[in-house]
Amino acid sequence: MLSDIAEHGLHVPHILPQDNTPGWHFSVGIYATYRQPEVIVFGLAEPVGHFLVNELASLARDGATLAPDALYPDLLEGVSCTLKPVAQVWYEPLLGYARWYYRDDSFPVLQCVWPDHSQVFPWEPGFPEQWRRTQPFLWLETPQEAGMQEILDTLDG
Repeated sequence: MLSDIAEHGLHVPHILPQDNTPGWHFSVGIYATYRQPEVIVFGLAEPVGHFLVNELASLARDGATLAPDALYPDLLEGVSCTLKPVAQVWYEPLLGYARWYYRDDSFPVLQCVWPDHSQVFPWEPGFPEQWRRTQPFLWLETPQEAGMQEILDTLDG
């Protein structure tokens, strides 16, 4: 991990899907390297999630500001993603490598949220119900509101 951060500016862990978890990718090092928030994305297969995190890191490296609620076109083919601030309550269960690297929780994190093919986001009417469980709402703080209860139960089990 440390050599990836030294060489590339970040490391991208992939937490594999389990029974009730969609799996996720996140960055470690964007904040230290580019002074931009770390990023996390849920529910995407290995090459896609890793690519998306690296693309956001490239934007930060090139001087762009990673900002909540902005639209980011071309991260995924044909749609624009958005970023939402992650509540610190989710750092401990989801971002262990980043917490180890920074030695505390004093780093910002943004969740990259992807829409369906019609540009409908998970909180909007019409988002496919079968995809809803793949992206928790980490900007909300309670497990029920955030859609995190099953994920937490799986991680604890």
